[in-house]
Amino acid sequence: MDDGLFNALDLGEEMKPFTYHKFPIGANMAFRKYIIDKYGDFNTALGRKGDLLEGSEEKNLFNRLKSNKEKIYYLPEAIVFHIVSASRLSQRFIRMQAIGIGFSEWKRSYFEGNNAVVIKTSGEIFKWLASFILFFWYLITLEGIKGWMIVKFRFYVTLGYLKGVQSQFRKHKS
Repeated sequence: MDDGLFNALDLGEEMKPFTYHKFPIGANMAFRKYIIDKYGDFNTALGRKGDLLEGSEEKNLFNRLKSNKEKIYYLPEAIVFHIVSASRLSQRFIRMQAIGIGFSEWKRSYFEGNNAVVIKTSGEIFKWLASFILFFWYLITLEGIKGWMIVKFRFYVTLGYLKGVQSQFRKHKS
């Protein structure tokens, strides 16, 4: 199961390197000390603080590793038991998490440079297209509620992303 909302990641029974666009999730990762010594720690401007549901500090570090051709491996024997509270299943939590994801992705892209911003913005446009395709697929298969949830989630991610863009414009105006 690969469910980003609940951070479950199962890529099978064999150790394998993560492909270019895949990376481990923060709930279950480990690093050799030399990696942190060589590439630095997590960017503390990213990630969760207090009640804000931001993230991307892991993705930022993994992107640094990948851009330096470091291999990142999936290890099936690494297991995490994590309790998902009922509050994380609420529409409010999912909305706030999606907004946090969008805002975090903007910040991460901004820290990684102009190319990352262009790539991320293009990726968001592609994800909207994919969301609509999935929406119509679920509509045709009489599971429209699933498709609608995908569109709503993408909408909230976009709101968070635009919040990041807006905050940057405000900084430049002052």
